[in-house]
Amino acid sequence: MAGESPTRTVVVGGGMLGASVAGALAAAGREVTLLEAAPSLGGLASAWQLATPDGPVVWDRFYHVVLEQDTRVRALLAELELADSLAFRAVGSELLAGGRVLPMSSVVDFFALPGLTVVAKLRILATMAVGALTAGRPSARRITTARWLTRWSGTQAAETLWAPLLRAKLGVHADAASSVFIRSTFARLVRARLAGGSGDRFGQVTGGYATVLGRLADRLRDRGVEVATSARVAAVVPGEATRWTVRLADGDEHAADDVVLCTPGPAAAALAPLPPALTAQLAAIPYLGCVCVSVLLRRQLTGGYLTYVTDETPYTAVVEMTNLVGPAETGGLHLVYLPRYVAPDDPLFDEDPEVVAERFVADLVTRYPDLQAADVVTARTAAARYVMPVPTPSHPGAPAVETGVPGLYLASSAQVTSGTLNVETTLRLAEEAVAVITREDTP
Repeated sequence: MAGESPTRTVVVGGGMLGASVAGALAAAGREVTLLEAAPSLGGLASAWQLATPDGPVVWDRFYHVVLEQDTRVRALLAELELADSLAFRAVGSELLAGGRVLPMSSVVDFFALPGLTVVAKLRILATMAVGALTAGRPSARRITTARWLTRWSGTQAAETLWAPLLRAKLGVHADAASSVFIRSTFARLVRARLAGGSGDRFGQVTGGYATVLGRLADRLRDRGVEVATSARVAAVVPGEATRWTVRLADGDEHAADDVVLCTPGPAAAALAPLPPALTAQLAAIPYLGCVCVSVLLRRQLTGGYLTYVTDETPYTAVVEMTNLVGPAETGGLHLVYLPRYVAPDDPLFDEDPEVVAERFVADLVTRYPDLQAADVVTARTAAARYVMPVPTPSHPGAPAVETGVPGLYLASSAQVTSGTLNVETTLRLAEEAVAVITREDTP
């Protein structure tokens, strides 16, 4: 109504999801405060510095790519006047198996892989095609990935290729994850491969997500959003003058009519007085965390972007980012990510980050004959306990945006039911959440 004050809304969590929600709510006429516990916005997409003798290299803490079909990401980049900074290129892939790094970028490479019969390889290709075409079917949620892959690819391929890759990606959830996970992954990667021809066609923005987040932060402030970083929320409690009070760990408080929890499910349940049924639903959604070592090298490892790993290694993949973006983006050095996906309570999260980096790098040197310890410039470990929810046949379903508590909303990775969390999916979640939150706002 005319003359009414704008709805005061606090968004908890300043990752890409929270920042997108905050910006959209401000554009809809709300008075918005965005609270982020870390020193900068971005969450899993945030950047950091890697120290080198020639000065710091700034790049993403975790690895990200853009696909040509990521329409929401591309629309955001256009809004931020970064469309011309997005470049695509076809990059190869490899397989680390049996102590060897084998090319796997083309059909010829694939059929040259040892250890699998021609029939098994044909079945693997058929499995990927079928998976990509059926990712959206409800039946994909009712069967485990391991069982579905065995059904379509056969026992040999399941044991030799798929089982090690699932253990690498899903850890303790490898046997429990539903097939919607692998089918959604196939759907995304098959499109990239078809677009790339002899490789996967991926894109990146000049300067990485540091550039994107810098522009996004400016846009938030232009829209009147109050952005507070290093602002760790301790609790969301009923307010006195307003519906809610958001209390920070340092004692500060923010009054709010509405609160939007843009955090992983377990964090949301710990912060706010959610209904018991919703708390139980969030607790029933399993998550995977990630420990990822960023390594700067003086030389290139291979010509590929992604190396799948079936051997026993401390990490679960080798991602050579500079084969996509070029070493000019990283001070002339070569940036490699060594991720490992583990359960949120895995002891790896409690280890000294420097010790973790040393162990991962020491193993990496043994895998590439031409790589020497002297080629390693620096390494740094990033860790996030709640990266992606894992879909299982017993998954309780995506929690609703409306929590059942007036003025308390949820926009969370817990609402991802495919297991393929990426920036495109994050922006879709933000759109859907804002539509629910604002549907009763006065035009």
